[in-house]
Amino acid sequence: MHLFFLLLSFMTCPFSNNSFTQKITSMKKKLFFLLLLLPGAIISFTTLSKKKEVNKKATESHLPVPEKFNAVLFEDVINKKMKNLVKGYAFAIADKDGIKARAEAGWAQDPEDGNVAMTTKIPSCIGSVTKMMSAAALLNLLEVLPGVKLDDPVFLKLPAKWQQKYKNSRVELLTYRQLLQHKSGFWKGGDVGNLDSMATFPKASFIAKRDYNNSNISIFRYLITALAYPEEAAAIEKNVAGLSFSKYSDQVNIDYGFPYEKYVRKRILEKGLSSITASCRPEPDFMPKVAKGYSDRNAKAGGLTNTAAEHKAKGNHCAPQGSWYFSAEMLCHFGRTLVYSNNYLTNTTLKMMFDDKNSDERLGWASFEKHDGFGQETGQSRWPSHNGAQNGYFALLMQLPYGYVGSVLVNSSKNLNTDTTGTDTGGFLKDVLMDAFYQATHAAPLAEIAKHGIPENKYQEEFSMIWNSGYYPVWVDAYDVNDKTFFNTIFRPNKDNYDVKVKHDMTKESYQHEYNEWVKQKGYRLQQIDNYNDAGKLKFAVIFIKKPGQPQAQPAYHGLSPEEHQTLFDKYTGDGYVPVNVSVTSVGGKKYYAAFYKKRNVGGSVLKSSLSQQEYQNMYDDMDKKHWEQVYINAYHHDRQTRFSVIWYKKSGYRSFTATRKSSSDSYQDKWETNTSNGLLTRCVTGYEEAGKHWFAAHWAK
Repeated sequence: MHLFFLLLSFMTCPFSNNSFTQKITSMKKKLFFLLLLLPGAIISFTTLSKKKEVNKKATESHLPVPEKFNAVLFEDVINKKMKNLVKGYAFAIADKDGIKARAEAGWAQDPEDGNVAMTTKIPSCIGSVTKMMSAAALLNLLEVLPGVKLDDPVFLKLPAKWQQKYKNSRVELLTYRQLLQHKSGFWKGGDVGNLDSMATFPKASFIAKRDYNNSNISIFRYLITALAYPEEAAAIEKNVAGLSFSKYSDQVNIDYGFPYEKYVRKRILEKGLSSITASCRPEPDFMPKVAKGYSDRNAKAGGLTNTAAEHKAKGNHCAPQGSWYFSAEMLCHFGRTLVYSNNYLTNTTLKMMFDDKNSDERLGWASFEKHDGFGQETGQSRWPSHNGAQNGYFALLMQLPYGYVGSVLVNSSKNLNTDTTGTDTGGFLKDVLMDAFYQATHAAPLAEIAKHGIPENKYQEEFSMIWNSGYYPVWVDAYDVNDKTFFNTIFRPNKDNYDVKVKHDMTKESYQHEYNEWVKQKGYRLQQIDNYNDAGKLKFAVIFIKKPGQPQAQPAYHGLSPEEHQTLFDKYTGDGYVPVNVSVTSVGGKKYYAAFYKKRNVGGSVLKSSLSQQEYQNMYDDMDKKHWEQVYINAYHHDRQTRFSVIWYKKSGYRSFTATRKSSSDSYQDKWETNTSNGLLTRCVTGYEEAGKHWFAAHWAK
């Protein structure tokens, strides 16, 4: 599925004017919001309620909200910046109420290696971004244990044999704050290796510089277990007491990981504003719907951080410093819960996590992104972030201005053939996310949004996001591939706040009821109608619109036989009307027509509603020679052949025009880019199936 955008002037179309084992007492305020989900099959845009998720204890946004965040502009910028750079990517934006924008493309698993498309709902390894979850868990625990302070030493919570080995050394002075700030002085690999190095220094107070190291967070498994589950920690120590120091250290690394995971699940994942079903075990928890990591975008074979067998062989535990799998939306849900609610932390602790004026004292966050434009607007130019990179995976979590948070998942490094900036992949992703967010809150609306191949179960979600960004639909086309229904749509900026009703999955009778209500009773007019075959049933999709200057009369009918259609066609054209929309579909071997007309001086019109592939090509060439312009096309299957219903006008008002008859999804993308770069807008797009594949016909004009 592709999202198409066009930064051109507004043009009109003749048919489209267009979620402890012991009880912990909560220290936080409780506030619940009940948010309603939109219905699945009928979309009403006049009094639209935004689709939201249950907000358990959300606080007010910390910053003023801009007048409009343009989700589709965000998606457009991301897609342009990320095109052909990685195997697959997923970007998500959320505020305290839920997901507000998505951008996704490429493969979670290469077509030759599992064939799974990358989406914002597909889990991928977040690497070191795991550390943010572990930091939130430790801070959450410290808040509910008032006897433990950030500047207290962690020594007595370390494994027993480590305490014996490092007694009377600088290790005794290591604090929670130093670990959370990566100011422990650790610089080696492995927890014991770093503690050994630290123990060589004199026992004296020290101030280390910030130096990112995995062990700072890896040690959290011991601290969280000892603080939250002291009885379990004691049982672990009893079981491993007889081991040598080396084997003891290896075993506690595993055994302390399970209570750590339990705390994280109960106090972090289960307390999210929305459900977060993250895991460190991609197999079997997520397979086959999970992203694999690849060496680059062209690699055909990828892999998980560990298979199920490999993970079990290593102890089957979860690490605090990496290897967890989140989807982009899960990561956003974690981020918005952390930053914009008190489900995890109080406002006091949240302010300690990051202060733009004293960013080196931040807790948990590994870095920040600086943006002067936002600095001038908000007074804050640095925005906290955390990258992650592991086994070909890259991830990013970033707090954004105006009460938003963003996440990024990528499953390969950047393609070096196109990397001319010298920026590492993680740094590049931070720049892309921040720049796209800035444009989405500042740039003018796009003049066109066109999507094709939208699966029916995503249709409402896509429509809602685009509508909420300030656009209205002018075209809808439904088609089926392998007995599954898909949609193609075109939107324009709703600068004049038109009232629009968009409905689909209607029977002949339910469509008539809707038509009577919106057209006959409330004065709306038809913008577009499409009848389609939905798993052997005749269904209808329609756009009703109310705006100034709309036609007073629109002869229309639906679900008619070819003979009935022909009779009315002759009548209406004889009365001076021209066809605007003649949708044909075949169900059970029978053709059904849906159409509407209007009066307009076009110098003449021609409708051909049963053209084969070759007949359409021949007719297109002939009409092109005569300088007639195609203004409508609809594809359907009848008697095992693709057929086209096409309308031509002698005088459409177009200055230039081009079309495609049979393009694959990728080929259609290429043609769209070529045509729109020449100043044309998408006027119609229709989908059909041949040999189990998606094909598209469309035309563009200006």
